[in-house]
Amino acid sequence: MTIRVIIADDHPVVRMGARALLESAGRFRVVAEAATPDELLGALERAPCDVLMTDFSMPGGSSPDGQAMLAMIRRRYTALPVVLMTMVSNVPTLRMALKNGVRAVIDKVSSVQDIPRAIDEVLAGALYISSGLRSQLCADEEHVGSLCACLSPKELEVLRLYSSGLSITQIATRLDRSISTISRQRISAMNKLGLRAESELYAFASEHGLSMSPSLAPHARLHTAA
Repeated sequence: MTIRVIIADDHPVVRMGARALLESAGRFRVVAEAATPDELLGALERAPCDVLMTDFSMPGGSSPDGQAMLAMIRRRYTALPVVLMTMVSNVPTLRMALKNGVRAVIDKVSSVQDIPRAIDEVLAGALYISSGLRSQLCADEEHVGSLCACLSPKELEVLRLYSSGLSITQIATRLDRSISTISRQRISAMNKLGLRAESELYAFASEHGLSMSPSLAPHARLHTAA
């Protein structure tokens, strides 16, 4: 049985190498390639596939990349196995990618030869992690403290309040800090966790119990000071 694969990466050399590796194995057929999230979504609509291999960061186009892209694919193609081939090594980012439906994580720098095996594993219903990332990703995976250990206490406090529905101005008033300080701490916390958009922040907070008041939805905030 031939396994149909879509490859998405913004670097042509990476796509070419992955295609050559898969086709040389004899069991795989690359049915489409994509260089941007827009192209990837179009390819998924046009070309039925058994597995998607995608990079994490693919700037360009009108559709988001990163966690938002992975979450969108999960919503639209619930049963599609996703193999993430990336240079990202930030553990919270990769853990969130797994929560967004990724079934395999391959280190693009050192583990490209793992691609055929990773695809076989995910199609068999297993989770596959490159050896260089396995110990970090599999250790204490459900512990919120481990996910947020990279944050300072002040950054974590701001993250909790913001994800609970308070605006930057309201948090500054509550904590008696300047608006610019609160804004800087929010951005720093999101960067450390690999979160690129507010939607990703709310999803992260919801999944890990960070919101102090679940009843306050994001739309309840009156405004957000940049």
